[in-house]
Amino acid sequence: MNRLVKKAGSFMLASTLVLGMPFYFNTLRAEAAVSESRAQEIRTELKDLIDKVNQNYYEDVDTNKILDEVFEEADDKTGLDTISKLFVSKLNDPYSVYYTVKELESFNSAMKGEYYGIGIEVAKDVKTGGIKITNVFEGSPAKKAKLKKGDIILKAGKKDLTRLEILKATSYFKGKKGSKVTLTVLRGKSTKKMVVERNEVIIPTVSSKTYTNGRVGYIKVNAFLDNTGKEFVGALNKLVKKDIEGLVIDLRNNGGGYVGTAYDMLDRILPDNTDIFSFVYKSGKKEIAKTGELSTGDDKVFNLPIVILMNNESASASELFTGALKDNGYAETVGETSYGKGVAQSILEVLGKDGSTVIGGLKLTTIKYYLPNGESINKVGITPDYKIKDDKKTAKDEQLDYAVKKIKKMID
Repeated sequence: MNRLVKKAGSFMLASTLVLGMPFYFNTLRAEAAVSESRAQEIRTELKDLIDKVNQNYYEDVDTNKILDEVFEEADDKTGLDTISKLFVSKLNDPYSVYYTVKELESFNSAMKGEYYGIGIEVAKDVKTGGIKITNVFEGSPAKKAKLKKGDIILKAGKKDLTRLEILKATSYFKGKKGSKVTLTVLRGKSTKKMVVERNEVIIPTVSSKTYTNGRVGYIKVNAFLDNTGKEFVGALNKLVKKDIEGLVIDLRNNGGGYVGTAYDMLDRILPDNTDIFSFVYKSGKKEIAKTGELSTGDDKVFNLPIVILMNNESASASELFTGALKDNGYAETVGETSYGKGVAQSILEVLGKDGSTVIGGLKLTTIKYYLPNGESINKVGITPDYKIKDDKKTAKDEQLDYAVKKIKKMID
């Protein structure tokens, strides 16, 4: 497989070098809110964006017509970023997005699972209205400051967090590297002030444990980010050393991420030269991904029974991973039909009219992908082998319980 695919779930990071091609437009455009002279300028300024859509978008679109529609809705004072966002939105593709330079930087950081903050997972505390810590990441600034699970953060500096929605409240924990925030923390019945210095935080995406006296291994994967592949392989290797006899992989509510990460995870489980998925581009070109193509070490194969947990929020790279194991007879599935995202996006830098300055970014749908059996799951999803509902009204996890019991039957 030609690895234009960098480690990214629903995302394929394609080369930003796009061959130049002439761009023609309708000089008889109907009079619109954007003047003719400004329209000409916009076409010049956005030539790279328009070319990339023409050349890479997985379906044929009339970019001239789209631009005319944009010009009718904008005016000469509308900023270039706004024009670009409107242009991409008119592809009517929920997965294609235009990013400003800052948004592109934030997106790339998010896909690496990194940000600058204090490194905690939180929930709203009903009783106090504060922000209750549910997890403190290892090696994080919060860990170093001796914050603990169960602590309730009432204030960040002078800002009262008890009156804020959780997303707004947590924004006060993030900031520039090296900046400090003084937190008012309720621990038990006492309140104390704790100073935390913000730093880079790497969000763990994989966790593991065992069930049935160590016989059944369990790995939860929250997303397919840049560091997930290594985390998954490390977790699996540790479970193997504990002599597990079967494995449950939990992909519920996993919306995907890097395709390359799914590849790395599959490469640890399946034998070399196994078909795992295929990509079809706008040109009709087809690439088949096989395990072992990118391996640098010995071919390690996981031959124990596997059950994958999935639900209707399991999407994209989650579905690629699941489909590859299911179609190759390496896993059975439990839960609900998956989301059904059978297309992938490339992340492309958008250059300005000088041909070198990055003025934005484009997450663009560029391919359709297919499972090893040749099926597309787009808008269909993967139907589980065992349809099991999770009753939200109970503390019991019916889907996980079923999966563990299923593995136990396989190994007994």
